[in-house]
Amino acid sequence: MTVIEYCLKETQTCELVVIRDSGWVVQAVWIDHEDLFGMSEKYKNQEVKKQEWGTLPITTEHGDQIHVPCHYIDT
Repeated sequence: MTVIEYCLKETQTCELVVIRDSGWVVQAVWIDHEDLFGMSEKYKNQEVKKQEWGTLPITTEHGDQIHVPCHYIDT
């Protein structure tokens, strides 16, 4: 299954999807209410090798770090 197919068929509304290439985070995609989202052409047609749930460290405007749940897709 390709990354775009996975995002269209296997994700939920308001899900944060993080795409990794060889273990490196290369893109984040937020799935909105109508399955409209932006994604780089480079990753759309790559095959999903693995997927898992985890957290993504985010820094707030005050410099605090929080961990946001996300769905990792490895290509």
